[in-house]
Amino acid sequence: FPESARALAQLGTELLIVTNGNMDPYGPTHRTSIMARAQENQAFALMVNRVEEGDGGLLFAGGSALVDPFGTLLFEAGREEGQF
Repeated sequence: FPESARALAQLGTELLIVTNGNMDPYGPTHRTSIMARAQENQAFALMVNRVEEGDGGLLFAGGSALVDPFGTLLFEAGREEGQF
């Protein structure tokens, strides 16, 4: 959500931390969004996402990521636990 990231940036935050439970097939969309939030607000962004299968057969996308203030993806974990 761009509004909450902007509000934190106006308070001087240097790192946006986002916890997620993104399911397939939405992982790439959320990665693009966190890259945009970092660039828009000139702050580092760390998105952590759940991995593996959840209740009801939901498959979580993984893909936790660290992004620099220019929106550049510095690191992205895969789908397995413990990669970050």
